[in-house]
Amino acid sequence: MRKSFAVFGLGRFGESVVRALAAAHQDVLAVDINEEPVNELMDVATQTMIADTRDEQVLRDLNVDTFDYVIIGIGNNGSQYSDDDVEQGAGGEKGHRQGRN
Repeated sequence: MRKSFAVFGLGRFGESVVRALAAAHQDVLAVDINEEPVNELMDVATQTMIADTRDEQVLRDLNVDTFDYVIIGIGNNGSQYSDDDVEQGAGGEKGHRQGRN
């Protein structure tokens, strides 16, 4: 049975989870604050999004409660975010989704 997954943070762990789920033909939304890892998984995940998942409004906009599973790949020290991102308020375009056709 096909399930829906949201993966937040596309570092080594998050990327490997996205790739494994996609290979298992699951629906996967891959989200990161940085554009580069999102672009790398654009052809792998069902959807990709550049967003700051530390923002509650972003989580509401994503309707996280509609996913079967949500996987957090962001370290407790914010390791997915560079010092520049934190100083600049973590940038990222809210609601910028990219889908695979």
